[in-house]
Amino acid sequence: MLMRCSKKIFVTLFGCFFTISVIQAQIATNYQVGTWYQFKPAAVSYTFDDNCSNQLPIAMPMFDKYGYKMTFFSVINWASGLWPQLLAASKNGHEIASHTVTHTDLSTMTVANQDVELKNSQATINTNITNAKCVTIAYPNCNIGDLTTIKKYYIAGRICSGQIVAATPSDFYNISSNICGNTGSLQTAQNFNDKVSSALTAKGWCVFLIHGVDGDGGYSPTQSTEISSHLAYMNTNIANYWIGTFGNVVKYIKERNAASLVETTISKDSLQAVVTQTIDSSIYNVPVTFRRVMPTGWAGAKVYFKNTLITSTTVTVSGTTYVMFDAIPNRGNNYIVNTAITTVAAPTVTTPVLYCQSATATALTATGTALKWYTAATGGTALTAAPIPSTTTAGSTTYYVSQTVGGVESSRAAIVVTINALPSAPTVTSPVQYVQAAVATALTATGTSLKWYTAATGGVSLTAAPVPVTTTVGTTNYYVSQTVATCESPRASIAVNITAPVIVTIPLKAGWNYIGCPISATTALASALSSIWSNVLIVKNLDAFYSSTNVPALNTLTEVVWGQGYYVKVSAACNLDWIAR
Repeated sequence: MLMRCSKKIFVTLFGCFFTISVIQAQIATNYQVGTWYQFKPAAVSYTFDDNCSNQLPIAMPMFDKYGYKMTFFSVINWASGLWPQLLAASKNGHEIASHTVTHTDLSTMTVANQDVELKNSQATINTNITNAKCVTIAYPNCNIGDLTTIKKYYIAGRICSGQIVAATPSDFYNISSNICGNTGSLQTAQNFNDKVSSALTAKGWCVFLIHGVDGDGGYSPTQSTEISSHLAYMNTNIANYWIGTFGNVVKYIKERNAASLVETTISKDSLQAVVTQTIDSSIYNVPVTFRRVMPTGWAGAKVYFKNTLITSTTVTVSGTTYVMFDAIPNRGNNYIVNTAITTVAAPTVTTPVLYCQSATATALTATGTALKWYTAATGGTALTAAPIPSTTTAGSTTYYVSQTVGGVESSRAAIVVTINALPSAPTVTSPVQYVQAAVATALTATGTSLKWYTAATGGVSLTAAPVPVTTTVGTTNYYVSQTVATCESPRASIAVNITAPVIVTIPLKAGWNYIGCPISATTALASALSSIWSNVLIVKNLDAFYSSTNVPALNTLTEVVWGQGYYVKVSAACNLDWIAR
């Protein structure tokens, strides 16, 4: 089927070369990051516009022959019936990108209409191309629209100013391309070859813009024989060029400039390299190439991503030997290992690990690479995950862990897990009795490292043994545990009963009376005899004397004591109310 292809307005410019300025985040000493993938000197992208009918059946097989990936900037309204083929191309690594919905010149549209055009183009591609995101755009007629609107949907845009792009473009939304075919200067294989040679000289990026192929009716057609001859040239000289899709080259540049690499020495024969970036990893997800100076004394190097051996290459540049490898930022740890490594140290562990019986345990931990856990010192099969010790029964269990570096598994480090039995609850006296308003003392228990609580379970322990409050009649429960070998016992309960006082009434006759004191502890004389105090003339015992007519300094009897007898002289018959506590 012959597809519609629009005509383009363009200006042909001679290739301009740029000084390369690569801005990087922090890269560890002894490392370099490739300006281009695999440290190729230059990058080349082949972009095809307008869904012209010979692009998929004729041009794409020529690129597939060498494993080169293309970018198809598709016009949505001209892609009817092509989506299955475009999806297959995407799954083979080619990029399907936006050339808008209607191919209208963005510079002639209102901002609102541009937004609809750009959004719907991307959404339609993402609906039909399910394995990749549409993130780049080629502007119809090479005229850029409203930049703020474009940035809402795309990470870069292509124009056609005929220049070689710098290693770090000054504006990712004005990426230059070179128009090919019979309306321009790039028609023959030699023209193509000369242009990529210019990119090689500039150590930059050459973007080709191709429309029609042979006689498919597309704008500025390029002959397939010329494309084929040029691709054969590229295959011969592939050491000089990275051929990547437009989107992948943009991603690579931004990742390369945002990447940070931190190295940690694991041992004399192994290094950890962690690559991170601050840009969106759901979009910027292509491999970036690094090389590390070969450590002194190493026979060679292997590189692992997590625990999987990945492709790496030993290269020598200007007399310095490197190990070269790819890493996608924010994906995880990479490990560089001496190829001569024969032994690996056991991982670092903390032992013993102590738990109290019935406590909640967590998975065991160790410091090392690609840990394997075992229940035996040798032999056996590694557990599927770090073990979580059982704390049901008191006793000790030994677990074992190894690490694997560079495909070599270490000896096993032992971790002893000891489950200490819970001590019994402390010994207490319960209940504790107080009469209302009596003076209370701190509760006591027999045990080690006592902890006091106001709840049977949970809660936070009190800072000291509680002193019961006797203000109100009732029962309050307190709880106490003991801790032995870091294990806290169950809590013993102490009930504190506060009872109402008992009033004992004793009739007294006028004159002398002998009474016994039923009040617990010691009580001030006036308080104890408050019910008859207005009638009290004299109070005495064998040791002391009180008289209502004395000045206070002469009275030696000032308080009464439980269980002792006292002579009391009253002025009239009355009733003495003892409040027994």
